Amino acid sequence: MAENGAVAEPVEEQQIDRIDEVMQRPSLLDVVQERVVTVKGDAACKIPGVIPARIVMLCENREKVTGRDEAQAFWTEILTAAGSGDADARCAVLAYPEATVVAVEGTTSTVGEVAKELESAHERVAADKGQYTSIRVVSTTEDMAKFVLPGPGVYASFVNSPTAEAYEELEPERVFKATSAVNVAVLGLGMKLRGMSSGERELALKDISAVAPELPTLKQLMGLLKQPEGAPTLTEFLEVYDSPLDVDLDGENVWPMPSTLNF
Repeated sequence: MAENGAVAEPVEEQQIDRIDEVMQRPSLLDVVQERVVTVKGDAACKIPGVIPARIVMLCENREKVTGRDEAQAFWTEILTAAGSGDADARCAVLAYPEATVVAVEGTTSTVGEVAKELESAHERVAADKGQYTSIRVVSTTEDMAKFVLPGPGVYASFVNSPTAEAYEELEPERVFKATSAVNVAVLGLGMKLRGMSSGERELALKDISAVAPELPTLKQLMGLLKQPEGAPTLTEFLEVYDSPLDVDLDGENVWPMPSTLNF
């Protein structure tokens, strides 16, 4: 009997009520998914269960490029071949005369499938017919708050940066800063494109240097590509990203090994 005359609730029932209350609370993953904001078209909206991811790559062109059409077609084909069914996947391509910067955004599985499809395409074609001679992964990001690129599709542009007869590799101590600058430039460009109407965006893609003069030069990109200690290659990235997870339990390292529990 409680002090005020009311009948006290049994302890067991109180514990059950507490357990029910805890079980009804959302997990951390549920909270993250509920608060994730993605960008669809030009309007922000919530897509339950979708947490965006991004990969930024730097590629060395096999042949000199003079426009954006070939890059637009190639990356449209890559996204289609990845075939993940991700309707919100998007890609930005900056085609320089001798290098290409690419950013792909989508679900984590989409980013992985695009990377694997690009690697497969790189291996399938003959050595003298491939789109790129080398591919470096500048950065990857998972569990992002939102997409940076405007909306689903491929946004390709040609950057008419001065070329040179030969390029020197970047000094090792400058690699990290230069690689980060490429990533930041892509993010900045994506935010600018996202704030434009579709008509303004198309005009900007035709003369991207006027919209984003801070983009890295071809000399800087080639210096990164020539540096052997620079960003990992796509193959090296996939060896880590796509390899099976081998969990080593402490219990397996005990000798003599404890007896198996039977239920």
